[in-house]
Amino acid sequence: MASRRGGVLVFIAALQAFHAENLDPDHSDFDHLNGADAFGEFGDAERSISDEMRQGARGRSVEMTFKYSYTNTTLFNYAAESRGYPEEPDRVFVTCRGGGMTVIDLSTPGSNPPDVVARWETPWTVEGQDRMGELLVVSELGRGPAGPLPRGPHLHLFRLPRDGAYGPALSPFGSVNLTSHIDAILHVKLYQNDGGETWAICSGGFATTAEGALVAVNLTRVLLDWGNSSEGSESLGDFRGGHDVRARSAAIAVSVLETDVSQPEGVMIVGDYAYIGGINSSTLAVVALDDPSPMHMHVVAHRDHYGAQLVATSWAKEPFGSGPPDLLYMADWREVGGLAIVNTSDPTMPVLLSSVRSQQAAKANRVKMFQLRLGPWLPHQGDPEVMNLALLPLEQPIGALAVVDVTNATEARLVAVQRLPLFPTASHNKDGRDRNRNSWTKTKSRSSKDDDDAPWTSTKTYCLAVSQSAEVHVFVALTSTVYVFQLSAADAAAANTNQQA
Repeated sequence: MASRRGGVLVFIAALQAFHAENLDPDHSDFDHLNGADAFGEFGDAERSISDEMRQGARGRSVEMTFKYSYTNTTLFNYAAESRGYPEEPDRVFVTCRGGGMTVIDLSTPGSNPPDVVARWETPWTVEGQDRMGELLVVSELGRGPAGPLPRGPHLHLFRLPRDGAYGPALSPFGSVNLTSHIDAILHVKLYQNDGGETWAICSGGFATTAEGALVAVNLTRVLLDWGNSSEGSESLGDFRGGHDVRARSAAIAVSVLETDVSQPEGVMIVGDYAYIGGINSSTLAVVALDDPSPMHMHVVAHRDHYGAQLVATSWAKEPFGSGPPDLLYMADWREVGGLAIVNTSDPTMPVLLSSVRSQQAAKANRVKMFQLRLGPWLPHQGDPEVMNLALLPLEQPIGALAVVDVTNATEARLVAVQRLPLFPTASHNKDGRDRNRNSWTKTKSRSSKDDDDAPWTSTKTYCLAVSQSAEVHVFVALTSTVYVFQLSAADAAAANTNQQA
């Protein structure tokens, strides 16, 4: 049963909701494009970097150099989320609304395509994911932007071997059916309280049975059974630190809390608090999680005008680099979008430190953090200077990647926007393509143009991944194509390297 506790009602700014999308016809195997071929045939990828964007903190800027692309409509069928984790920093887990999850290895720069470590084959629509140690959880939506899906919402639980030897096929050791509690979930984060209970905290997404829902699922019993099974690990363990907790609990408990966030998408956990943003909302909700049961999980704060969706990350969740532990980096999905940096040192009173908002950064999503070295590591000279960067995939019809310099968190700066290539739809030939491109760029808004009547196949992107060598892999949803760019400092004196010494 849903409960609603605490918080004050605030004005929620309405935004345009997700629209229904159709997947392109499948292609087989990997298709490859290298630098000149990818951009030459269809014209150079448009770069729209203004004079202001070229000046970051201390006058720094970055460059995005196209390297190659690869396509596989099975492995990357409508890629919706890509995550790298500190446990295995060179591996990226890609969940797909078109079905399934693919694990790729980005440890070898220039590998075209990268090695596929493992694949979970399933027809179900999945998106959210999170990891604690050996435990990986993946969310199945149940309901999407176009309405109900063939199955209700589920959580799928995977055990990832400590030695990284997955085998080619992944399969969950258990699944939790949430249909009797809510008709949809979207993103998920794992949380473990001081008592050793492990919870999956899910955003309600496109749910219609509860408003502004945050769903908490107690996985402790499932994990205990897994730890005691012959196929389980030697110890269930505290997934935060490897200590043997083995907390006892009753059967799976599910709590649903309603908030004032419309269609919650972004959910991020810092300490014992969850920070929630919504698709049709500009409100940030803060929920206390110290006891996620229905009687105790409650909203402690609402903050208005923070942005839409607010899919966030923190340095603790990123595989490379480090930064202030109390800061959240939230992608703003609005038509004038970008990034919001929030200080959560007082969890109940989040403070907006700075933000970057621009039409060029509209529909920002799934932010990733990266620490870019500005020079080589040299013996006896200490570590090189770095730029702390937030990378934002842009869910615009003409997809793009935005880069924000957050080295000074109180003065975030947009330093680059890299557009992806354009591809004509079947109804537009080469000559028509050129004419339509001219009219498109002069008279149409890229961020508001409907995909279905554009002369170009949408290259919108929900997610990206960045490797230790500063290769950025940008996943295009509709074409199942991944574009790879080399990220580097543009300063003439900076010979960037991100390889370990």
